[in-house]
Amino acid sequence: MEDEQIRAAIERAQRLAEGAEQPFKAIAFETVLRSFLEQAHAASSETTTRSGLGPAKGVDVPANLNEFLALVKPESHFDRVAAIAYHQLHSGDDVSVTVADVLNGYAQARVSKPKNIHDVIRKSVQKGLLTDSASKKNSEKAWVITPTGEAYVDSRLQPQE
Repeated sequence: MEDEQIRAAIERAQRLAEGAEQPFKAIAFETVLRSFLEQAHAASSETTTRSGLGPAKGVDVPANLNEFLALVKPESHFDRVAAIAYHQLHSGDDVSVTVADVLNGYAQARVSKPKNIHDVIRKSVQKGLLTDSASKKNSEKAWVITPTGEAYVDSRLQPQE
C-alpha cells in the first residue's frame, strides 16, 4: 500500500470522526481508518494477484492442496496457514479464507490442527502473512494473504539448487 493511500485514509477518517464526542471520537477514527485501509489493501492485493504476480517461476500451483503442501513443506502452523491461504488464492477458489477453510485444509492434509486456530491466525496477521478481509465470506470473518505472505510462500517454492 502506498504512503499516499495511507495518508488519504487517515485524512478521511479524521474528517469523518470530527463530529463525534470523546471517547467515541477515538473509537470512530480507529474503526473508519481500519475500514479504509482494509479496502485499499484488498483492492491493491487483488490488483497484484491479478496482474501476473504469482507462484515462483517454473512452479505451477497444483489443484490438489496435499500436493501443494508437499511442495511447500510447511514446518509450522504459521507456514501451513499461509500456504493454505496462498493455495486458495492461486488455485482460483477464492481470494479470502475463513477459519472453516483453514481447518478444512488441515483435514485434507491429514495433519493435526493447532489447539487454538484463532491464535495462529491472529499471530499470522501480526507477522504480516495475512490481513483482515474487507468483506465477510459466508457470514464469517475472513482473511486474505498479504503480498508479504505470498512472497514468503513463494520463497518456499523456489527450486532447490
